[in-house]
This record gives sequence, structure tokens and C-alpha cells, in this order.
Amino acid sequence: MCQERPLDSRVSRALKFMQDHLAEEIRLQRLARNVGLSVPQLSRLFRSATGLSPHSALSIIRLHRAERLLASTQIPIKQVAAEAGYRYASELARAFARTHRRTPTAYREADAGAGCGEPINQVQSAPGANSSVCAASMIKIANKMIDSVN
Repeated sequence: MCQERPLDSRVSRALKFMQDHLAEEIRLQRLARNVGLSVPQLSRLFRSATGLSPHSALSIIRLHRAERLLASTQIPIKQVAAEAGYRYASELARAFARTHRRTPTAYREADAGAGCGEPINQVQSAPGANSSVCAASMIKIANKMIDSVN
């Protein structure tokens, strides 16, 4: 049976750092230094606690921020991309193609307001998901990450 574990404070701080610096380039070395760990220590701890790599968690947070901006604003796609931490609008478009099978513009037109901020129900499909962590825990953790961005 899967039991939910509280997040390690260093993982929580890493997630908070991601949230606070989302529009910046976040390198693993900087993230590890910010929480007082080496890169390998942070990677192991993060994956153990969440079932995701720090990069995968950051991708989820960035994508959700973009979804929220698309659903709640009319700012240009290029600005949405920048505010969500994508260097180029084309990176955002690739992320949307992988997860939504549509462009950010099509998402805005079809889904604006429909599901904005809704919990992730299929975290297993997230890149880097670790099958050794049960799906229920992964969903709860992913939703906590999303809530921390809101």
C-alpha cells in the first residue's frame, strides 16, 4: 500500500525556488546550491521524494503557469512563454504539442477557463516519472507543486 510521505524541506525549498525564479534559466547547480546540497544529492533526494527529476518537476510547473496565463489573459504567446520560463515561444509550442496535441493559441481558444488550475490526473505520463513511486503519491505531489505556483 502506498503511503504519502511529507516532502523533505529541501525539496520544498527547491520547489519554492523554482516558483520564485520561473522566468529565469534555472540550472541544477544553482538549485542544488540554493538548498545546500550537491547536484547528485539533490537529484536523488528529489526523485525519491517526488518520483520526478527536478527538471521534470520544473517542466510541469512551467507548463501549468503557461496554461493559467493562456486561460486568464490575452497577453501575446511570446510573453506567456517568457513569463513561464521558456526561452522561445517555439519551446512553449513544443511543450503544448507533446502534452495537449495543439498549439498554445488553439489551447487558448478552445480551453480558456475550462480546466484552468484543475489538478493533474495522469502524472504517470509526465516525463521522467518514476514507476517505483505510486501514482497516488505522484498525483498529490504534482498537485502540491501546482498549488505552490498559484
